[in-house]
Amino acid sequence: MLSLMMAANGFAQGVIGVHTPLPVMEGQGGGSLIVRIAEIEVYPEHLAEYLAFANEVDRLSVEREPGVICLFPMQSVEDSTQIRILEIYASEEAYQQHLKTDHFQKYKQGTLHMVKDLKLPTMKPLDPETMKEIRCRNNWHIHHKQVQVLICVAGRGWYQEWGKEAVEMTPGTVIAIPAEVKHWHGAAKDSWFQHLTYHKDVQEGASNEWCEPVTDEVYDRLDFAKDK
Repeated sequence: MLSLMMAANGFAQGVIGVHTPLPVMEGQGGGSLIVRIAEIEVYPEHLAEYLAFANEVDRLSVEREPGVICLFPMQSVEDSTQIRILEIYASEEAYQQHLKTDHFQKYKQGTLHMVKDLKLPTMKPLDPETMKEIRCRNNWHIHHKQVQVLICVAGRGWYQEWGKEAVEMTPGTVIAIPAEVKHWHGAAKDSWFQHLTYHKDVQEGASNEWCEPVTDEVYDRLDFAKDK
């Protein structure tokens, strides 16, 4: 038996200035992703200084906050003072925590006089199914009376057994999972992931048992700990 699993996740950096109600959609692990686009116009005379502030808070937010999935700033080719930022947070709680951080407050207070205009339009996905690819991982599960073999072929992901540390998977990683071992596997927070799976030593009565979701707390801790 052979199957193919793919997962994708955008990863970049960016910032915002004020809090308004955010659109949400179901994310992985039972949580709700927070997605928004900030439209910012910067005074030309402050553009270089603003970008320096933005670069700093971008970097610190992604490095220090596991709940920040994507902060992706873009600059208009026609008008460099026009900034657009795609923001994705793991949950409303992660977003609220982001607003309270020292690095965000430094950015917010330091750039107030630099921003000519700020719009935070409410957005909704045209294709909600696409968002399921972000932070993709399966539930905890057990393969009874059979050994599962994982082969990472592209991207980066994680494999974790219940009660043990997660194992990073990169192209060429092969993991044989003993029967009756509770585990999960899926994409890393900052990467897409592709792997092959097959089963061997399959005994009569073999089955799969699907258990509880991998929580955002467990999932976010992996890349956060790795980056530290």
